[in-house]
Amino acid sequence: LIDHEAEQVEQLQVEETPVISPPTPVAYPQILIWGLWPEESLQPLRLALDAESDAVYWQEIDAITETEPLLEKLHDLPDDQLLLLCKGWEPPTGELADFCLQLAERRSHLFLWPIPLTGMSEARQLSLLGSWQAFMQQLPEQFHLLTRELPPQARSTDNREAHNHD
Repeated sequence: LIDHEAEQVEQLQVEETPVISPPTPVAYPQILIWGLWPEESLQPLRLALDAESDAVYWQEIDAITETEPLLEKLHDLPDDQLLLLCKGWEPPTGELADFCLQLAERRSHLFLWPIPLTGMSEARQLSLLGSWQAFMQQLPEQFHLLTRELPPQARSTDNREAHNHD
């Protein structure tokens, strides 16, 4: 017979030391907004994305003709994560695809977020999500699609564009 008996193991006492958390880095230090947006939609986004911080480069692009100066400016900034905000209630366009290809030449970590808008049916949301997913297949691999919901305080309430995308 073999007798198994557990021996008591001496536990090391770990001194409690205060844990100091480093400051939380900004998730997206560079944020670009594609198209014309009402200010009441942009301000909540700035707050939700912590874009009021001096550490965040925020730029709105409302025409393809504005991309060249922007791309030159990005050349002077570090190759940090870049978030491209798009109107998720509209399908992607060829102009946006061209701009994304230009961005991919200058950045290695790109995130595209088609911002949802409240009031859209779930069927419409899924339909638009499918078009954004197909659009992503045309883009280089450094692009990633974000499909999360906006925090409630950041949702647009603009009734003129009553579409919502997840």
